[in-house]
Amino acid sequence: MAIHAAVSSTVSGGRRRARRLRVHQGLVATRVQLAVIAGLVGLAGVTVAGALLARADHAHHPVTIASVVVAVAIVVGGPAMMTNARLVAARSQPAA
Repeated sequence: MAIHAAVSSTVSGGRRRARRLRVHQGLVATRVQLAVIAGLVGLAGVTVAGALLARADHAHHPVTIASVVVAVAIVVGGPAMMTNARLVAARSQPAA
Protein backbone atom coordinates (compact mmCIF):
# COMPACT_ATOMS: atom_id res chain seq x y z
CA MET A 1 0.00 0.00 0.00
CA ALA A 2 2.79 2.44 0.88
CA ILE A 3 4.63 1.62 -2.34
CA HIS A 4 1.48 2.31 -4.34
CA ALA A 5 1.05 5.69 -2.63
CA ALA A 6 4.66 6.68 -3.30
CA VAL A 7 4.59 5.57 -6.93
CA SER A 8 1.20 7.09 -7.74
CA SER A 9 2.11 10.48 -6.26
CA THR A 10 5.31 10.55 -8.30
CA VAL A 11 3.63 9.47 -11.50
CA SER A 12 0.60 11.74 -11.20
CA GLY A 13 2.40 14.80 -9.86
CA GLY A 14 5.77 14.41 -11.53
CA ARG A 15 7.55 15.31 -8.30
CA ARG A 16 9.35 13.20 -5.79
CA ARG A 17 8.67 13.37 -2.09
CA ALA A 18 11.28 15.25 -0.09
CA ARG A 19 13.30 13.24 2.41
CA ARG A 20 12.98 15.89 5.11
CA LEU A 21 10.39 18.53 5.73
CA ARG A 22 11.93 21.97 5.59
CA VAL A 23 10.20 25.14 6.66
CA HIS A 24 11.70 28.46 5.69
CA GLN A 25 12.94 30.27 8.80
CA GLY A 26 11.00 33.45 7.99
CA LEU A 27 7.73 31.60 7.47
CA VAL A 28 7.05 30.80 11.14
CA ALA A 29 8.09 32.89 14.13
CA THR A 30 10.55 31.27 16.52
CA ARG A 31 8.09 31.64 19.40
CA VAL A 32 5.49 29.68 17.45
CA GLN A 33 8.00 26.94 16.66
CA LEU A 34 8.97 26.67 20.32
CA ALA A 35 5.32 26.67 21.40
CA VAL A 36 4.49 23.79 19.03
CA ILE A 37 7.49 21.74 20.19
CA ALA A 38 6.72 22.45 23.86
CA GLY A 39 3.07 21.55 23.29
CA LEU A 40 3.97 18.23 21.70
CA VAL A 41 6.42 17.36 24.49
CA GLY A 42 3.86 18.41 27.09
CA LEU A 43 1.10 16.33 25.53
CA ALA A 44 3.41 13.31 25.35
CA GLY A 45 4.24 13.79 29.03
CA VAL A 46 0.57 14.06 29.95
CA THR A 47 -0.14 10.87 27.98
CA VAL A 48 2.60 8.91 29.75
CA ALA A 49 1.70 10.28 33.19
CA GLY A 50 -2.00 9.63 32.63
CA ALA A 51 -1.34 6.08 31.48
CA LEU A 52 0.85 5.40 34.51
CA LEU A 53 -1.78 6.80 36.86
CA ALA A 54 -4.55 4.79 35.21
CA ARG A 55 -2.38 1.66 35.35
CA ALA A 56 -1.67 2.23 39.05
CA ASP A 57 -5.43 2.44 39.58
CA HIS A 58 -5.75 -0.96 37.83
CA ALA A 59 -7.86 0.50 35.04
CA HIS A 60 -8.46 -1.50 31.89
CA HIS A 61 -6.78 0.02 28.81
CA PRO A 62 -4.80 2.77 30.57
CA VAL A 63 -3.13 4.05 27.40
CA THR A 64 -6.49 4.47 25.68
CA ILE A 65 -7.85 6.39 28.67
CA ALA A 66 -4.81 8.68 28.71
CA SER A 67 -4.98 9.18 24.95
CA VAL A 68 -8.64 10.18 25.11
CA VAL A 69 -7.79 12.82 27.73
CA VAL A 70 -5.04 14.20 25.48
CA ALA A 71 -7.33 14.09 22.43
CA VAL A 72 -9.89 16.20 24.29
CA ALA A 73 -7.12 18.63 25.25
CA ILE A 74 -6.10 18.91 21.60
CA VAL A 75 -9.67 19.46 20.41
CA VAL A 76 -10.35 22.07 23.09
CA GLY A 77 -6.93 23.76 23.18
CA GLY A 78 -5.88 23.43 19.55
CA PRO A 79 -7.98 26.28 18.16
CA ALA A 80 -6.86 28.58 20.99
CA MET A 81 -3.23 27.74 20.27
CA MET A 82 -3.69 28.45 16.55
CA THR A 83 -5.39 31.76 17.31
CA ASN A 84 -2.48 32.73 19.52
CA ALA A 85 0.01 31.66 16.82
CA ARG A 86 -1.77 33.83 14.24
CA LEU A 87 -1.71 36.82 16.59
CA VAL A 88 2.02 36.37 17.22
CA ALA A 89 2.65 36.02 13.48
CA ALA A 90 0.60 39.14 12.71
CA ARG A 91 2.53 41.17 15.29
CA SER A 92 5.87 40.01 13.95
CA GLN A 93 5.05 40.96 10.33
CA PRO A 94 6.37 44.35 9.22
CA ALA A 95 3.68 46.87 8.28
CA ALA A 96 3.18 47.08 4.51
